[in-house]
Amino acid sequence: MTWIRAAGLRIVLAVGLSFALWAFVSFSENPESQITFEDMPVEVRSLVPDLVMVDQNGLPNPSLRSVDVVVETDQSTRNKLRQVDFTAFVDLSDLDPGDHSVPVNVDPTRPNLSFRIPEIDPPQLQIRLENVITKTAPITLEVQGNVPFSFELGEPQIRANGEAVEETVVKGPQSRVERVVTTRTVANVEQLRAIYVSSLQLQAIDENGQVIEGVTLDPDIVNVRIPINPVVGLKLVPVLGNIIGLPAEGYAVVEIQSDPALISLTGSSGTLDTVESVKTEAVDISGFQSTTIRDVALQLPVGTSLQRGEPSMVRVTVQIEPLERPFQVQIPISVRVVGQAENIDVNVSPVIVIVPLAGTTGNLEALSVDGLTARIDISGLLPGTYTLTPTIDLPDGINIVGDLPEVIVTLRALATPTPTATPETTATAAPETTVTPENEPTPDATPTVQETAAPSDLTERTPTPGV
Repeated sequence: MTWIRAAGLRIVLAVGLSFALWAFVSFSENPESQITFEDMPVEVRSLVPDLVMVDQNGLPNPSLRSVDVVVETDQSTRNKLRQVDFTAFVDLSDLDPGDHSVPVNVDPTRPNLSFRIPEIDPPQLQIRLENVITKTAPITLEVQGNVPFSFELGEPQIRANGEAVEETVVKGPQSRVERVVTTRTVANVEQLRAIYVSSLQLQAIDENGQVIEGVTLDPDIVNVRIPINPVVGLKLVPVLGNIIGLPAEGYAVVEIQSDPALISLTGSSGTLDTVESVKTEAVDISGFQSTTIRDVALQLPVGTSLQRGEPSMVRVTVQIEPLERPFQVQIPISVRVVGQAENIDVNVSPVIVIVPLAGTTGNLEALSVDGLTARIDISGLLPGTYTLTPTIDLPDGINIVGDLPEVIVTLRALATPTPTATPETTATAAPETTVTPENEPTPDATPTVQETAAPSDLTERTPTPGV
């Protein structure tokens, strides 16, 4: 017995040492190695038929984002691996509608493949599931365009698979299908003279008239037939007053009116198709200075006649009014200084500026020159000489032509401050005295006096067309 135990231990020890030696030699000659397969597509498995994967907007989303898979195996096997040897998938069995975080798994696609998956990035995918529902929705046909005059549209016919249809079956995610109120298609019959026949695609529409994507329709294509039939030649056209000559100089035609403004013609469809309006007999307004009214006959196109009951004469009113011609005048405006400090003496040159103004005759005649002033604001200015542009407030309809003339303003500090506030200085037509700034040599002892004519009440007005 002792011999048997000793022999057994030696056998076990020999086998263990042999296996360890084999593993060591194998690992040394064929070590473990890793390989990464990037952007591996992910399959969906075991999705319940009454559910559908959707994105955050509720649109069907049959595909998932790809993942990166790290595979670990021996060096010999690694050199033979390809991405097609593996399949990444998610198992959606037993999942209810809603948002889920589902783990990603990897299976080999060929047998006898020894490997280990140490990492999947990302290891889980966010999946939203919704119930698939169906509902019926009516079919709406929208007809666009106009058929030629003397033709009319018949009753449209909508068919699918040889049978008349009025509604279609809508299927898809619950959040999408519930928004559908109708299905719509559009037929364009612009200027057609024969029967309209076409196969048209249907679209699911919500209550706001917007197209709902992500649903299927059955049928989704319908055959539309719209009869277009000729009718009796009758056409309603506008009446245009036929005016010849020109009104008197300085007058213009403001508006031309016809009473009645529309009139019905009869004739063949081919003739009436080319008629867009009817002119009256000529109304001569040569030299007219006021609105005139005339009863004149119509000039009917060849091949047409008035519908029974329509008048053969129409009343044409031509409204004539004088032109509002723009004029330009030059007006003298007094310069007024505002913002003067108590201890500052002010000298302004010139005290009157000539300003070119433009406006209509009526606006210029209503303009009061006495109420106009050219303001110079010297608030906060220190003693010295300044070149300033005045500000003039003008009534509506009067504009300044070009740039305003500039004014030279000289400010001088008074030696003895005046105990009372200096009144606001308004330039007048009195002689202007130019004072030499302090500490500057004076050419002679007599101040220079510049005489400025007082503004005249008469202004020269020169018409300037186009201003």
